[in-house]
Amino acid sequence: MNLNYSPENPCGGSIYISISGVHGIGKSLVARMLANRNGWEYSAESVDRQIAPPRFGPRSSEKLLAELWHMRQLMKREEWLAKNREEVCISDRWWQDVLVYSRVLLNAKEYRIVENVVSWIPKMRPDLEIVLWAPNDEVFKRVGQRGRDKGVTWGEKDLKYIRELNTGFRNYYDASKDLRNVALVEAQPVIEDTYALVKKAVTKYVRDTNQQTLEEFEG
Repeated sequence: MNLNYSPENPCGGSIYISISGVHGIGKSLVARMLANRNGWEYSAESVDRQIAPPRFGPRSSEKLLAELWHMRQLMKREEWLAKNREEVCISDRWWQDVLVYSRVLLNAKEYRIVENVVSWIPKMRPDLEIVLWAPNDEVFKRVGQRGRDKGVTWGEKDLKYIRELNTGFRNYYDASKDLRNVALVEAQPVIEDTYALVKKAVTKYVRDTNQQTLEEFEG
């Protein structure tokens, strides 16, 4: 994956954290819990409905259009976040999510186009990326419990689709962990337990960052 970064983050001098993972793993709920319980800013996956969202998932006939729609959401979100500088910003999904989903959903030519466009777009790098992951059987169970019609109409519950996405996010972590601040958190059966693990990773990062700044100041 080729992700070209802008040197600044969308929250100015504050902390910008993204949470990624396959649909149904609890990513959006954990992101909202983090923001609501800690008084942080929350950036939802969808922020702009000027252009109606197309049908998503493996059964869509507009897969490329769907990924372009998600890219537009990300650009709108970063534009908004740049003007709303809270102490900590929690982002539901980030650019790697577009690339993981695109690799699974699109044909090779379409994926190369998306990958190239994403690499060309100036983007803000999160200070910390959290990737939620769980064994495939656990993810299948979670998606099956969502009770959404989209599980059928969009193909959200397609086991091959879920397996490939889940593997894609794990591969992203493995390829990025030595290059950026990326934390892998295994989602737990109880959402509160997942929240606790994510909060621990976030708190550790914020503490470590503050300590590093203090040491630099004293030096």
